[in-house]
Amino acid sequence: MLAAVTDLAPADLTSGLHELADRCLLAAATNRAVELRHPLLAEAIRRRLVGPEAAEEHRRLAIALADRTEPEPAEVAEHWRHADDPGQEIVWRIRAARTAALRFAAALESEQWLRVIELWPDDLREAGTPPVTLAAVYVVAIDALKASMQFDRAIDVVAEAEGRLPDARIEDKAAILVRAADFRGARESADVGLALLEQALALYDELPLSEGHVHALDAQHNQLVLLGRFSEARQVATRAAQVAEAIGQASLHRQMLAIQAWHEADAGDVDRALRTATRAQALLPADVDPRGDIRIGVYVTDMLFRAGASAQKVEAAGARGLEAAATAGIESWQANLIRDNISQALIRAGLISRAATLIDPVTEGPYDVGHWPLHLERAHLDALRGLHAAARARMAPLRDDDTSMLYQTGMMLDRIDIVDQVALIDLWSGVPASALVLLHRLLDDVLGTTLANALGKAFVLTARAAADLAEREGASAAERRTHLRDLMLRRRRGPEDLFATGRADDPALGAAWKAETARLAGEPSIPLWVAAAAEWDKLDRPCDAAYSRWRGAQAALEAGQGTVAQRMLRHAARQAREHVPLTTAIIETEARARPKGPA
Repeated sequence: MLAAVTDLAPADLTSGLHELADRCLLAAATNRAVELRHPLLAEAIRRRLVGPEAAEEHRRLAIALADRTEPEPAEVAEHWRHADDPGQEIVWRIRAARTAALRFAAALESEQWLRVIELWPDDLREAGTPPVTLAAVYVVAIDALKASMQFDRAIDVVAEAEGRLPDARIEDKAAILVRAADFRGARESADVGLALLEQALALYDELPLSEGHVHALDAQHNQLVLLGRFSEARQVATRAAQVAEAIGQASLHRQMLAIQAWHEADAGDVDRALRTATRAQALLPADVDPRGDIRIGVYVTDMLFRAGASAQKVEAAGARGLEAAATAGIESWQANLIRDNISQALIRAGLISRAATLIDPVTEGPYDVGHWPLHLERAHLDALRGLHAAARARMAPLRDDDTSMLYQTGMMLDRIDIVDQVALIDLWSGVPASALVLLHRLLDDVLGTTLANALGKAFVLTARAAADLAEREGASAAERRTHLRDLMLRRRRGPEDLFATGRADDPALGAAWKAETARLAGEPSIPLWVAAAAEWDKLDRPCDAAYSRWRGAQAALEAGQGTVAQRMLRHAARQAREHVPLTTAIIETEARARPKGPA
């Protein structure tokens, strides 16, 4: 490298190196490498170079580095940048971005594409080998930003692309519309996203079938799901799989099949769903398509979790995706969703410490929006471990940002799950009033929409929060009736079959609803809590069953049935072993139930 950059003959180069070594400026030689003794020496040299001289040295370095057998494109591009040669830099930036994509380095890829956009002159039609248009660069830049969880920057780039490319080719315009729909659908509403996707699909209908067409159908499917239009979404997923198969794109085909499997499970046919998922996995070997393996893992773990499968089955379903992420070095939104799904399944099974081993190592830092599912899960785990201050502190940014997932109307299906989880954190942290505010806002936003039948758990938590608040404040019978009336007015606005939707936990939620509303009314019922515990037992949900037995024991104590209370508390304590706040509550209630000895 030194010979190429300096144009020195071998004897002169050796002489120069000896002179530097005699002045103690070189590090000890290893193989054929030559290094300065300290980085500050290089910094001092750079400071002494005047403008034209520095640019010429960078030009020489860029040429020499490019002549290597396997040049590092990003390094070459950086030297062309300092050589002030945008024409050469843009060529090497494109190569650097493509190299980063092959390495699944989405953050580095996005930086390279953004620099390409910055460099692109208005009169340039194409650049790079193979050639790429500016519109296509915007598309891959947005995808890389999304893959590296830089969502706010991606939204800004989408807006910039829409403003800068009014005359793009049909396929490029359609691709940009798809990306705009993705982000605007989340930020504004799924209806906005769908309208943009209809425009994109109309453009794709004028073109031969392509990967872009599949991506548009995929995005349309996602927006329909967010609106609760599952029947239409399933039809779109089927069409997307057909297009992917027709164009021979195995990676996209297997991802679309995984979506089909999710819908089959949602319709109640889990066995068929698993067969479809197995078919999707088998289309490519495990080490060929890591991003596909990850996305399949998201859908399969989610469908099994929602179907009430065991934690072990959910964990096994996500293993291939997590292994693919680890092997390829991919840190992505979807890999995080697999961890989130597995953790929730483990928590549901009472395996809290095992869930923590999955989530704690990747959430050591403070909350950040790009990793919000993992931070929400960490806050949940902290609450279950009795670390209430840490849990609420981690969730504070989510609460304080009125554009966060906690309040967004564009992704209502996700919002329902998020509010359920945050409300539960509040309840175990002893702040039912905070939970009630969140739940009331959610119910008022969702009731009357196609997603209202997904509010079963939210209604149960609302009843629980209102009952907790009434107990905390020592509410009178009249005040309890007011709370109950407000709750029932909202319930009457919901679907009649709220607890008969076909979901695995419907019977348990229905039983819990009856028990919580009786508690809110000031009429706690032992039989209702026993029935709820039995339903949770059928689902192997030990902590939920333990909660029901604890509440049943409280009702038994109020009824003067101390022996019944003690029996229920012993059973609850066994089931709630790793659940710190519930175990604490059981111990406190047990102290009240214990027979008093002689004075």
